[in-house]
Amino acid sequence: MEVVEKVLSLAHIIYTQYEQVKCCKHQCRRLVDRIHILMKPVEILRAQPPKQISSQVEETLQKLLETLQKAQELVKKYTQTSWLQKFLKANNVVEEFTQVNACLGDAAQGLSLLLQAEQKQFFLEAFRRDTCSQEDRQDTEADKALLEELLARSKETKDAVDNVHDDVRHVRTKVYDVGSKIEEVQQMMKELQDAVMKKDNAVQREEVVEIKEEDLTKTPWTFLMESKSHTLYKGEYFKYPVAIKVFKNPVITCTEKVREIFRKEIETMKKFESPNILRMYGICINESGSNPRFSIVMEFCEKGTLRDVLTRKPQLPWETRIRMALDAARGLYR
Repeated sequence: MEVVEKVLSLAHIIYTQYEQVKCCKHQCRRLVDRIHILMKPVEILRAQPPKQISSQVEETLQKLLETLQKAQELVKKYTQTSWLQKFLKANNVVEEFTQVNACLGDAAQGLSLLLQAEQKQFFLEAFRRDTCSQEDRQDTEADKALLEELLARSKETKDAVDNVHDDVRHVRTKVYDVGSKIEEVQQMMKELQDAVMKKDNAVQREEVVEIKEEDLTKTPWTFLMESKSHTLYKGEYFKYPVAIKVFKNPVITCTEKVREIFRKEIETMKKFESPNILRMYGICINESGSNPRFSIVMEFCEKGTLRDVLTRKPQLPWETRIRMALDAARGLYR
């Protein structure tokens, strides 16, 4: 049936677009997961002769196709929306996802007749409207809280710039010194803008930079593990949790050579931006001692490695295992 093929094709387009989502990732992720569940009965329908499909089911599929078109437009929009735009329109975010999730829930009710009785509860649970709305609302509130904190820091930096300008007007004999301070404040503004982009893979790969160690040592590091080649710590970068890998006895000790290798690595990593690939924020080179110390600052995984998770919870539910396998496959495909 033509409408079945259109539904499956549009779902595939949404899966692909999700890989490029820049913000509202939690909401988009759940939206994609629900669409994936809905495709199971659609696959069953595709295998049946057209004459066995009732007009009521065909009407439900047509409504599902219209809902997927709205979902596709929604996911596409958030591959381009900035964090600030999302903050200013936070109420619209909840409303948009609520409307699409409600339509998906209606489609789930219509298609649930195709499933066996023991599968219905899990199938319909994913589309409960109160659960969908609560999850989207919680995600939006968390995003707003983070951005409000960063905007407050931005105001503090602006006040510092105003103070520097006052010094320029009143102390003409220190023009060169004040000019140096202005450059430092501009660098602080740039670093603060970078920090605004550092939420849940919303950072672009082009923003990977060389990080000053003093920006990582404002709070004590927490030891995580040690190997023959490196020691791993948990730290903070602009109050954002990061993993810091400090190398031991590096083969290359020339800082310029390391920086050149790092620049080439950035060019390679630009091709692999994905929410399913571990994020690297930058490199840190400490040249204060007799031998330089090299570190890599990476995304911090709160639950540890995949092996850690499987060791602690060997009896994971099948739906969780499938989601983890899909995430790994998306990362490998990228």
